[in-house]
Amino acid sequence: MFDSKEFYYDLWNNYLPEDAHVRCSGRLYISVTKLFPYPHNQIVSHYQTRNDLIETILASMCLPLIFLRSIVRTRGGWAVDGGFTNDLPCCDSYTVTISSMNTNADIFPKDCAFGLLDVIQVPKLERVWQVARMAERDAAACVDLKLEHWMNIKKPGTINQNVPAPSD
Repeated sequence: MFDSKEFYYDLWNNYLPEDAHVRCSGRLYISVTKLFPYPHNQIVSHYQTRNDLIETILASMCLPLIFLRSIVRTRGGWAVDGGFTNDLPCCDSYTVTISSMNTNADIFPKDCAFGLLDVIQVPKLERVWQVARMAERDAAACVDLKLEHWMNIKKPGTINQNVPAPSD
């Protein structure tokens, strides 16, 4: 059986620069659902290593038995897609939300046939790049971005009270 977890690990590993974890720390907030001792949301925003960043990304896209067929072990515990416990976390007014399915996100596939088939089977590499190009285009077109604020590293205490603080 094809190992989609290995496929996506290799994809991120080949795509991300060596210092991606440094560049993303304090800027990229990823929602995951930790499974033990009970299912609960965790917002991750600091990454110790590049591998830590990749594992967190994989956990955030893990729909057990459907997409990434096995649960991902990250940060000393088992985790799956953050959508199970917090579908679209928003940290502050400058947060840019991204989702493959939630149409309330700032960036989501607006004009493509992105559906259940893309989730339940491992897509061909051409499809992965097609979706990536659409996401890049949609991100560039997101006119509500206030880049001068968004690009600054978030300071402690700027997290909205409606969202749990990052528990790195």
